[in-house]
Amino acid sequence: LIKAIATRLKAGEIAEKLAIESTSGSFIYLCRFQTIAALKSAIQEFLINDGVFVRDDIHIKAQLLAGIYLYDDPGVKMAEAINFARIACWRVHNTAGIRLQFFNERLQQTLRLEQAIEFHMEKALQKKEFKVYYQAKVQMESQQICGAEALVRWDMPGQGFLNPGQFINLFEKNGFVVRLDFYMLEAVCAFQRARLDAGKKMVTISVNQSRLHLSDPEYVEKLRNVARYYRLPPGTVELEITETAFTDISDNERRQTIRDTFAAVRALGFLTSVDDFGSGYSSLMLLNDVPWDTLKLDRSFLDSSANVDRTRIILQKIITMAREL
Repeated sequence: LIKAIATRLKAGEIAEKLAIESTSGSFIYLCRFQTIAALKSAIQEFLINDGVFVRDDIHIKAQLLAGIYLYDDPGVKMAEAINFARIACWRVHNTAGIRLQFFNERLQQTLRLEQAIEFHMEKALQKKEFKVYYQAKVQMESQQICGAEALVRWDMPGQGFLNPGQFINLFEKNGFVVRLDFYMLEAVCAFQRARLDAGKKMVTISVNQSRLHLSDPEYVEKLRNVARYYRLPPGTVELEITETAFTDISDNERRQTIRDTFAAVRALGFLTSVDDFGSGYSSLMLLNDVPWDTLKLDRSFLDSSANVDRTRIILQKIITMAREL
């Protein structure tokens, strides 16, 4: 496949100089172009049409991605230019829905921030730079606060307040989100314990949990240790996982593991919540297999509705079904 793609690159009009990194399946090539639009068009056409290799009756289809650095600065060394193009390609690889990315200053700034985040995240946890904010849940009929959701913000020195969109995806990739989740959970439990000891009113507080926890065989035991330490009444804390964490629930062994995990979690006194319900394709299987306490409907389910009457019927049935379950 690599040889076939290289042959097509060499035969085409794009590549002037070509190199291949066979270990990573990467191609590096220099090319001339008249306009950026023409360059983009030519590469996009190649990405779409030339990732197929056929031998005998075997067809292999590879998804080709491209990162581009416009070599317009004579002060940039070749190795740097290649690295910039590789960074742009890495960004494509980690972003759904795009096949091609130009290297630019904004991308470089993003990467600098990500490097700073990864360099500082361990110290940030030790120094308690991650802050917990509570977003109230209000019962619409009574207008009374009936719960809250714990939200994380990072007060990062030199960067100011960062919202989760700037670091959670990175933490999901490097695994640090597991430690942050338990940091948040303990902060919420300590908050609830203090209110209980002071005789103040308490409402259920939900805490986000990463899909990575579902692959950790020690997850339930870690939760058990937290429950033993804080001794909170059942239903005080709710653990919330997004529906997209269950994309592979069709696997029977995986399904049984998830079912057992959430049964154990509820036995410890934690409530369970599924976020973004209705955004995926496993919703009904989730309802059938996992013991949930709360369903949070995905907002896009409402925003993208083209037929209000159909949406109303679907919502009514979901609510009725959820209540009966």
